[in-house]
Amino acid sequence: MSQGNNEKKEIEAVLEKIVTLFEQDRDITLDTIPLYQTLVDMIRCLILEGELKNGERLPTFARLASELNISKGTVSHAYNILAAEGYLELTQGKGSFVSYEEKETSANLSRKDAAMQAIDTMLREMQKLAFTRREIQIFIDLKMREFYEEAGNISVAVIADSPDERIILLQELKSIKYANFTAYSFDNFLEGNVELDLFDAIITTEDVYLSTKLRTDHDNIKQVLPVIMALDPHSIIDLAALPGNTRLGIISFAHSFSKIMQDSCANYAKLHNSPQTHLLSENRLEIFLRESDTILLPFVLFDYINEEQRKELDTFVKRGGSLLNYKLIPEKASLFNIHMKLEELANQGKEQI
Repeated sequence: MSQGNNEKKEIEAVLEKIVTLFEQDRDITLDTIPLYQTLVDMIRCLILEGELKNGERLPTFARLASELNISKGTVSHAYNILAAEGYLELTQGKGSFVSYEEKETSANLSRKDAAMQAIDTMLREMQKLAFTRREIQIFIDLKMREFYEEAGNISVAVIADSPDERIILLQELKSIKYANFTAYSFDNFLEGNVELDLFDAIITTEDVYLSTKLRTDHDNIKQVLPVIMALDPHSIIDLAALPGNTRLGIISFAHSFSKIMQDSCANYAKLHNSPQTHLLSENRLEIFLRESDTILLPFVLFDYINEEQRKELDTFVKRGGSLLNYKLIPEKASLFNIHMKLEELANQGKEQI
């Protein structure tokens, strides 16, 4: 019982330190710095100054959010950033703990001398491994590039109407290593469940972009970047080659995306009958497959279907059915613009180091 009381007292003490400093900083930085960044900077400062020590437990997301009168998502985002920087350890079911131990250096060394000593040690270790001077320089350059890419990481929200579109967009954007992407539905956005101040930019499909620009209450978004999606030429050729009597079935996550697929079929396929649609959330996939000769679906969905659905599709193929890949791709001009804008934001972050 006493141990539980001690833990409560420790958490209360930590909470008091955070609340006190946050309220002081908030008055100064609210208009210029996002709330999550204020919280990150403040907790980091408390840790580096020894006010929060290694192993100390932090308040839960909900408790701290309530005390600071901010959203739980803001606290969660701040904690996750601190965990990524190595200041916190987040363990599901146990809590959030300080996990930072200051590296000891000789008291007689200046910061510059300590840095030079560390570099000398690294160079000697690499020489022992028989690396040449040129190889050592290449490795240092690579690590420097990695360091600045990480330092320039930016947070980006991806907003699209359907799960299918969000999955496709995330697949297309995964090559951008200096940005962290979080996907949301358009409904989440309209309901105000997306905390825009947590993100440096927002990427949307063209339809969502037009709606976003009409919402005057979201003028604080730093960058809203539309991406125009178009059907891949191979998918167009596959649809155009279907015989008119093909019993085509469409599989999708959402009605909104299946409507996009229906429109593509109407534009490029010369079918006698309109294709039928099956949503992955519905039952009776086996019966739907029996009534189809060919199935049109985005192959990126294979990473998200369950084992039973995968087996039913395998059975469909084994008995002679065909699977066609419905592949939407971003138009090169809009994707190039997104890359340029995000790189510009990342570079701004690097310059602040």
